[in-house]
Amino acid sequence: MQDFNLEKLQKPSRIEMFIARLRGLNLHNLKLQLKGFLKPTSCISLSYRIDVFDKNHNFIKTTGERPCHSFVIGFLKSLEYWMGHPYGLNGLSIPIVDSTGNTINIYNYGTTGITVHAFHYNGALENASGVVTYGVQVGNGAFDPISVDFALNGPLAHGIGANQLQYGASGVSSVFIGSNFIILPIMRMVTNASGSSIDITELGLMEARGNPSASAIYILWIKDHFSAIPLASGAYALIYFHIRTEL
Repeated sequence: MQDFNLEKLQKPSRIEMFIARLRGLNLHNLKLQLKGFLKPTSCISLSYRIDVFDKNHNFIKTTGERPCHSFVIGFLKSLEYWMGHPYGLNGLSIPIVDSTGNTINIYNYGTTGITVHAFHYNGALENASGVVTYGVQVGNGAFDPISVDFALNGPLAHGIGANQLQYGASGVSSVFIGSNFIILPIMRMVTNASGSSIDITELGLMEARGNPSASAIYILWIKDHFSAIPLASGAYALIYFHIRTEL
């Protein structure tokens, strides 16, 4: 007869406790338990996907849909500006760090006598081909994001030289409404015409804000860093961000 280990019975391992709990659940209850465990803790999320094609338009690879974990301080500062202060409140200013690392004050539109950063447009992400100061940005930096980041670590310029990409327009599509979810897609295509392979390791979303009488400023909202995705010479990548709400 097998000897029982009394001490082990009194102090079961976590695995033994988990197995015992599973034995006490029927299949239906187990499904409910797993469904509750896997349900997202937030009803709004942001993800990205990168699809890579060769120069002959053959599909090479995809990252699949990956969650973003990198809303940085500029996004919340922008929300503060939009939501926390009424139009026409003179003298109001909010300090914020722009894409060059300069701390500036942004003013609400009604501020008397101030035009430099009293904005006619806010949160612009759409732009034309070749514009890389805002919208979807691509880089090859080596550092993970931190909450106070204001730019990508290694932004890739527009062009056909070494470590340069040809940027298509950044676009914001119409909201897609599903059965129990809503998605706002943001997208851009980049092409490698440099003559050698380029690694993509980071993505960002940079907003533009300004007015006709002043230069625009650019505020980083999102920055993600990941393992290198090689883009061969002549290849191109379709980059998607998806802002999603779910019931």
